[in-house]
Amino acid sequence: MHDRRKLIGFGWYAILILFTSFVFSTNAIKSASEFQFRTYRDGSEALVLGKIFADTENLPTGRANLGFVEKKISTKSADVLATYKRVNHPDAVVPEDFNDQHWSHGISTFDAVFLLPRANVAQLGYATNELAPNQAIRFFNGDIRAVTKVTYDEKFLQIYYSGEKLEAAKVGFPHPIDVLGEQNYVFDAYQSQYGLQGIVFSWIHRSIGFFATFERMQFLAASLCAAVLVLLCREYRIAFSNHFGLVFLISILTSPWIIAVARNLYWVPVLWFLPALMVMWIYRSPENSWIRKLLYFLFFAAIFLKCLTGYEYLSTIIIFSLSIFLIDPFLPTPRYPRGSAIKTILFLSTLSVAGFLIALLMHAGIRENSIAQGLKFTLQQDAVKYTSIAANGGNKGAANVPLLDLLKTYIFDWHTPVVFWINHQMVFPILVALAFLSLVFQYLTADIARHRDAALIIVMLLAPLSWLILMRGHSVIHVHLNYVLWYLGFVPSLLFVAARGMFLCWRRIVDKH
Repeated sequence: MHDRRKLIGFGWYAILILFTSFVFSTNAIKSASEFQFRTYRDGSEALVLGKIFADTENLPTGRANLGFVEKKISTKSADVLATYKRVNHPDAVVPEDFNDQHWSHGISTFDAVFLLPRANVAQLGYATNELAPNQAIRFFNGDIRAVTKVTYDEKFLQIYYSGEKLEAAKVGFPHPIDVLGEQNYVFDAYQSQYGLQGIVFSWIHRSIGFFATFERMQFLAASLCAAVLVLLCREYRIAFSNHFGLVFLISILTSPWIIAVARNLYWVPVLWFLPALMVMWIYRSPENSWIRKLLYFLFFAAIFLKCLTGYEYLSTIIIFSLSIFLIDPFLPTPRYPRGSAIKTILFLSTLSVAGFLIALLMHAGIRENSIAQGLKFTLQQDAVKYTSIAANGGNKGAANVPLLDLLKTYIFDWHTPVVFWINHQMVFPILVALAFLSLVFQYLTADIARHRDAALIIVMLLAPLSWLILMRGHSVIHVHLNYVLWYLGFVPSLLFVAARGMFLCWRRIVDKH
């Protein structure tokens, strides 16, 4: 019977992982708007795809593991998004699947011309200089023609070709059109990160045939993130309560920000949550056992890998990871003596610093001719400019934004739903207020879990605040990205504590009657 229950439990978690992977990959339950889901990835993810495409085409990348690829000249405009199409079809273009009385699968019914989608803001497609007059192209039926003229508007490139018009059924979407001759690609190196994700996804793309398209690589990233999050929900269910584990999962699945970023090849958000999963396993492992020692190493490795893929949100990720040991002394029945919990927190913090420093040294080593030069350049250009001392380092506009104004933006200026598709700017502050009222009610009624819930809210609040405040410059510049920080523990905690307060209040009313 016990084995059967374990098997059933395993099956349920496997189904949850598959479902969550599907939601992360497709936005199936529409937690995010189509615009947000489609565009969150673009600029940064193109850096990873640039590395993948450069390796495919044997373009020199120097010591950089990330970068933009463009044709002939580096513009850093929307043309960098053409890499999405090129990764799927190197040295070829695919007509847009556009149909009306004049077009059939992107091929004109009236002239020798075909349509390509144009890369633009919030739109994947091809660069404006993707093809040029006199460029030789070979259609799917084997006909070789020459480009005679290229025109474009905001949505499409119109590619005119020599000779008579061709039949859409033979050469239209989804058939690629080969681009012959020299392509003249340029690689614009990006060295503000070590770029481990560029190395890994490039190897996967070249070595495993199934991942020949960027969509399948995104599915891999989404599936890894889903697996870690579902397992993390399981740990929260065990450590806190069944309800908190469920609320955490629901808040993730209905968060437009997590849904939008989960499949991103640059952000690889599985590494935002993996350290927390390692700590939760440490929390439940026997002290001084070989399992715990292994998990300590895996936690160090998770932080190290996160730093190699980018330093963004690092303080939030570490505090979020350590949250269980910070909250444990306030549980109704603590698992550890307070001294033991503090000792573990200090050791895990030391491992975090070690992981960061080793990654930083590796990053410095590929950035300049010496590690010392690389460290100096990295700290001056990519670290100091985002902190509160940036007024002395070149990012004065961001540094001069008052902290209270910045926090007001992140609390009151939501332009997306928080959870449950409710799109109103006051949802987040109302959630905060309800959680606060819940804590007041719990303390007035001496609820047994009041200290736990208070610690949960405070610790999970410190996680996002640490980044928003310490890296104020980043918070000012990247407002369009950083609302996602609230979901590393704080939004699930708000929902859990607020709902629990309402339940306790309702039960008290019922008991009186």
